[in-house]
Amino acid sequence: MTELDCEARRQQRCICASDSRQAKMLARRCAGGELVRVYRGMYAHAQFWRTLPPPVQIVYLARALAKSHPDWVFNGETAACVRNLQIPWHALTHRVTIACTAGPQKSDGPRLQRIRHPNMRAEIIDGIPVTPLVCTASDCVLTMEPCAAITALDGCFKTGLSTRELLRECAANGTDAVVTLLPHVNPASENGGEAYAHAVMTARYGFRKPQQQVPLTDPQTGHIYRADYYWVCDDGTVIVAELDGAQKYIDPQMTGSRSVHAVVADEREREKALERAGVHRTVRFTFDDVIHSERLHAKLHSAGVPTHFLGSTDINGYRVAIIG
Repeated sequence: MTELDCEARRQQRCICASDSRQAKMLARRCAGGELVRVYRGMYAHAQFWRTLPPPVQIVYLARALAKSHPDWVFNGETAACVRNLQIPWHALTHRVTIACTAGPQKSDGPRLQRIRHPNMRAEIIDGIPVTPLVCTASDCVLTMEPCAAITALDGCFKTGLSTRELLRECAANGTDAVVTLLPHVNPASENGGEAYAHAVMTARYGFRKPQQQVPLTDPQTGHIYRADYYWVCDDGTVIVAELDGAQKYIDPQMTGSRSVHAVVADEREREKALERAGVHRTVRFTFDDVIHSERLHAKLHSAGVPTHFLGSTDINGYRVAIIG
């Protein structure tokens, strides 16, 4: 057992049996709580598995499945994780998504989703076969909830995908939803959390698309601050929204071992500096506000962030705002 576990960790994949004897042994260890069953026939050491971020868990599973099914080509959410497109954890479905030339098979389990590709192509990323970037983007639009799909598209465009490539691929696949999602894409986001928050603001609620990571100079100190989200209203009012991470109040690596009071004082000084740089209102929110998006909507609305909402449409069962 130790040898199987060590080999799997070294190869950064789940544990899988090579014969019926090993399969029975793994099932016994799983029943005893030492292992967790990740997928049919795939296991991981329970304590170790809990230390892995969800996207990494998906990559470990994909690598194990690629070993057991060398003909599989991963796409959609699975390929997005392999490509490190930084989909927010809560938006992951943990379904295994693979490309195929035919439809679902009787032996498929509930966690396997096949996406039909008549002309299936593959690239090898870190030893795992995945669809080309443009196909991954198109499949994310087809299968993900819209805000998660927009976050994936942010990463794809940042990686080098062009709008023309994506529109051509989506047209070939009959995925016209991308036309509605494209106005909400902004590769300027620094990470998946910022990208997802941006998508919620614009695609879910129709707020005007903000500029991101805008440099603002404090005239008193000369220090340059970067605003996460930045709007200039029609009357000239400047509004900035800042995505706070709870970690910075509790993680010594982020606080520099300073007290919570010192971190909060720094935030207050930052807000004063932004005011001196011409900002009229600063809205602070957390990612928990993004997940419970009605709270984010209330904060932005009360601050006077403008909307460009022209209507809405339905994509993958979700309402998506059409903005001007």
